[in-house]
Amino acid sequence: MRFILILILLIAAIAFAVQNANVVTLVFFVWRVEASLAIVVAVCFSIGALVAALALAPSILRKRAETRRLRTQLHEHLSAAEDAAAANSGSSEQRP
Repeated sequence: MRFILILILLIAAIAFAVQNANVVTLVFFVWRVEASLAIVVAVCFSIGALVAALALAPSILRKRAETRRLRTQLHEHLSAAEDAAAANSGSSEQRP
C-alpha cells in the first residue's frame, strides 16, 4: 500500500514537471536566476518542509524525552507493585 502511494506521488510529480517546464526568472535583490517552474516549485516546497521540520523539532524532542521519562516511571511502579504483590502473597501463605 505504501509503495503504491509513493508510486502515485512520483507519477504526479513527473506529470507536474513535464507540464510546467516553462522557464521562469526569479529576481531577489541583486540575485537573478532562470529555472524551470517545476524546479522552482520543488525547491520552494523543500525549503518550506525544512523550515517546518526545524520549527517542530524542539517540541518533538521534548515529547520524546517526556515519554521516555514516563515509561521509566511506569516500569518502576509496575516493578514495585509486583514486588508488593509477591510480598503480600508470600506473607499470607505463611499464616495458618
